[in-house]
Amino acid sequence: MSTASPNTQQAAASPALLEVENLTVRFRLGRQNEFTALHGISYAVAPNQTVALVGESGSGKTVSALAVMDLLPRTNTIITPESRLRFNGEPLLEESPAQRRLRCGGQISMIFQDPMTSLNPVYSVGEQLVEILQLHAICPTRAAARARAIELLGEVGIPDPRQKVKSYPHELSGGQQQRVMIAMAIACAPRLLIADEPTTALDVTIQQQILELLVNLKRSRGMSMLFITHDLALVREVADRVVVMNQGHIRESGATGQIFEAPADNYTRALLACRPRIDRRPVKLPVVEDFMKGSYDIDSVAERERGVDSDDTVVLEVDHLRKTYPVKTGWFGEKQFVAVDDVSFRLARGKTLGIVGESGSGKTTLGKAILRLHEAQGGSVRMNGVDLLKLSRAEFQPYKRQMQIVFQNPYASLNPRFTISDILLEPMRIHNLHAGDAERIEHATALLRQVGLSASDLRKYPHEFSGGQLQRISIARCLALKPDILVCDEPVSALDVSVQAQVLNLFQALQDEFAISYLFISHDLNVVKYISDEIMVMHNGAMVEYGNADELYRNPQHPYTQRLLAAIPGRQRHS
Repeated sequence: MSTASPNTQQAAASPALLEVENLTVRFRLGRQNEFTALHGISYAVAPNQTVALVGESGSGKTVSALAVMDLLPRTNTIITPESRLRFNGEPLLEESPAQRRLRCGGQISMIFQDPMTSLNPVYSVGEQLVEILQLHAICPTRAAARARAIELLGEVGIPDPRQKVKSYPHELSGGQQQRVMIAMAIACAPRLLIADEPTTALDVTIQQQILELLVNLKRSRGMSMLFITHDLALVREVADRVVVMNQGHIRESGATGQIFEAPADNYTRALLACRPRIDRRPVKLPVVEDFMKGSYDIDSVAERERGVDSDDTVVLEVDHLRKTYPVKTGWFGEKQFVAVDDVSFRLARGKTLGIVGESGSGKTTLGKAILRLHEAQGGSVRMNGVDLLKLSRAEFQPYKRQMQIVFQNPYASLNPRFTISDILLEPMRIHNLHAGDAERIEHATALLRQVGLSASDLRKYPHEFSGGQLQRISIARCLALKPDILVCDEPVSALDVSVQAQVLNLFQALQDEFAISYLFISHDLNVVKYISDEIMVMHNGAMVEYGNADELYRNPQHPYTQRLLAAIPGRQRHS
């Protein structure tokens, strides 16, 4: 899918629709301290042009967009006097709050990253659209606004919009929620659309649909777009120009082709190289620090061989596993929803089985059923010839040590009131490992060093760490029990590409050292290809394809697998 505008040069030469000039933003932290989020950055968006702001979390991308939208908190935000924001030649910072409110939502609108935190859960999506249309006087009556809301839902691809207009946000899928957000953003026919990580949490096929929708809306409505993301693979698909940011500074900017083909800055080269590619599997993924030194040559890194041999020791055998949930129908009726349907596979020691599929395909339910976090309704899960599903809770207790899970969101899986020492010592105490707490603390210290942290981190709390560091702590907690199998449930999906590379390197180093076997669950097909020996594709609870990772990507047999692989951004350039 190539969606960048063919008239990029003409757009770049046009008078700017949005001008950000020497923008410096500081936040007050207490009475005396200040944090500078943006250091005099400048960029522009021309009419009918898409400009991508790219960088890791904390780079200042979203802060600059919120400054344009006047959504930064007034109580502790300082925008310095030399900062300039102009829209269509008019100075935004000199406008009154009432003027900015009419402009933002009318001429400039924004799609936020997480629709569930942006949509009001107590109002139907139709009511929320009607509110916007009446607030900006787009429709004279409520009836006209409701009719227009139905048209907008149809325009963004919501099925059966006359019924869905009555739905509440929780009744829609993630992709449909994001489409509603887009409908709200285009309701007033804005000239500039700001899209802040609009596809980060979406499956690859839904991501492709949303990108195509945004690009088609931009073309049909003659809008400009400011596209904010940390994923450079997406940028190549949608942007005319790219602005690369890091720690509040602009490191590089230019036409998309120039940035991708001949990046001038080491940081840009790092972002391009950190993300796993489907055509290469280096022994160690490069990280930002490798490139900032200026001497890293990715082409000189050896490739890793993957695969499972017939003589490899099998540590886990899953046969005909089935998991269902009761669903009410009417007042008294009930039917069974099949979440996992007749799934079988083998996992070898020191190998990785990648499990891929869209949201709702049954990936996570499968992992939790294997761990007995959910009760299975059929099949068997065998370790060393023992069917774990037939054991009593007491009999199963020793096997909990051998199988651990790394959850997707470490913020939710780590107790915020525990220190890191408490978090790491708790599983050792439960399973009565080591002679006493002194020995356990010594082991916890060694675990932290193993995952790239220090002994001083034992005294800290989870809120004092970044997302990547917290995921390392989650891994250390699992390693405290010396497991044979780790179920990794989307462990890197919420991380920046450079942090993602660090965590993937850690997983691989631990597997090389301890011969741990991984069930690696993800909807990111690049990541799965990099780390997996074998891959299982799930769709609607069933396994539709299973085999060697390289062969499956090279020659997918099932139409669903073919559709998933075709949706990978930039796949045609690596095939």
